[in-house]
Amino acid sequence: MKDVFRRAFNPTPEEREADRLLLERLFQDSKDFWVSKGLNDTEVSQLEELEGRETALLRSFESHSGRRSLVENGIITIEQVRQDIEEFKGGVK
Repeated sequence: MKDVFRRAFNPTPEEREADRLLLERLFQDSKDFWVSKGLNDTEVSQLEELEGRETALLRSFESHSGRRSLVENGIITIEQVRQDIEEFKGGVK
């Protein structure tokens, strides 16, 4: 338990680097997924911003399913994701 606390509040340089690399891999994996579905870099960037804004508005008792899991599970289509991006772009200027 003590090590978990130390790592959370006083990570070593090696732990910070490992965390940075993990985040890089996660972001790259997400980008690769969306690009494989036909989105371009601009659309991926806008989607990340859209989902970031949506999750920031959640209350503590609410949950959010990201569009990736919805697409992977066949709940929504890539066309619906594109429509969400278009609506987001229209509202953000």
